[in-house]
Amino acid sequence: MNRLKELRKKSKTTQKEIANLLGVSEMTISRWEKETELSIKHEYINKLSDYFNVSVGYLLGYEDNNSFVSSVVNELDLLDPDDNTSNLNSDLKNKINLVKNLITEEQSDRVEDYRKTIIKDSYNLLKGLDLDDVLTVAGIIERLYFSQYSIEENKKLEEYRDTLSKRFKK
Repeated sequence: MNRLKELRKKSKTTQKEIANLLGVSEMTISRWEKETELSIKHEYINKLSDYFNVSVGYLLGYEDNNSFVSSVVNELDLLDPDDNTSNLNSDLKNKINLVKNLITEEQSDRVEDYRKTIIKDSYNLLKGLDLDDVLTVAGIIERLYFSQYSIEENKKLEEYRDTLSKRFKK
C-alpha cells in the first residue's frame, strides 16, 4: 500500500493542493490514497516522491521506515562536518523533519504497545486473586489512577471521583 495519504497529512497538504500540483482531480488523489493496487502513473509517482522528498520505493510502500531513515542518515554522513543546519538544502531539511515524525510515531507506538502489555499482564494476574486481594489491589490502583492529586487534595479528588462515578452510572 502506498504512503501518499500518510505523507500528505504529515506535510499538512490538502488533496486539492496535490491535485493542482499534478494536474489531476481531487477524486484521483482520493482514489490513489484508498487503493491498495498500484494505479498511479509513473510520471506522477516521480513528481510525488520529489514533492515529499522521499524515494519512490518509500512512497509506494516498498521500503520500510528503517530503510528511509538509513538513507537520510547516509545523506547526512556525506555532508561537510563544518556545515550547520542552516546550510542544508530544503529537500534534506524536509527529509529530516519526516524522520523526526517517524521516530516520534514509532516511540508513541512502542509506549502504547507497552501499555497494552502491562494491562493484559495485570488483568491475567488479577484473575487469580480472591476477593480480599482484589479489594486490596483496587485501593492501590485507585490511588495510582488518581495520583495527579496529592493526599492533601482529598476534596478535589473526591469531586473528581464523584464526577466519574456519575458518568459511569448514565
